[in-house]
Amino acid sequence: KERSAGYALYDLANEFSQRYQNRTFRHSLYFVLFLTSMAFFFLFKKALFFLIFFLALNMITGIVIRGFLRKILFGIETIIFSTVLMGAAFGPHTGLITGVASAGVMVFFQRINILHVAIFIPLYAGVGFLAGYIPDVNITLLGSILSLLYCMVSCFFIWCIGGKMWKCAWFTVTNLASNVFL
Repeated sequence: KERSAGYALYDLANEFSQRYQNRTFRHSLYFVLFLTSMAFFFLFKKALFFLIFFLALNMITGIVIRGFLRKILFGIETIIFSTVLMGAAFGPHTGLITGVASAGVMVFFQRINILHVAIFIPLYAGVGFLAGYIPDVNITLLGSILSLLYCMVSCFFIWCIGGKMWKCAWFTVTNLASNVFL
């Protein structure tokens, strides 16, 4: 049976992730998080308290909901919520850094393969950046629009690598509902 290029790319990324998810992968992640936090501290001191709060919230959510209840509630997360709030409150660069740092926390606690890292971290960063550039919009509407945009783009990439569309649809429904609720 011949496999599509998307499956081959997914298999290659999975193999790469398994091989380098050990100490080298973790040290690289720590280094990126350190650089992100240093840049954030020097550029955006005012928002540091909120970044720490939202990173802790994302970590707890990642461990509890995404760790234990992943099979049922895999669309519930607080990363988009915190990224949109930080971007809207403190500007596009703060939103971008919050998205990268929050996605880094997700990667650390969930052992996501490298291909997903290459997709999700830029998407979360983009959501935070866009949140800072869209002025005078109701925060619930802004969060809903950016959450839907995130879901559509991530589902497209997941579909391209051979993911199941019903999982993307369920992720979109639960993600939108949880972000509107928050």
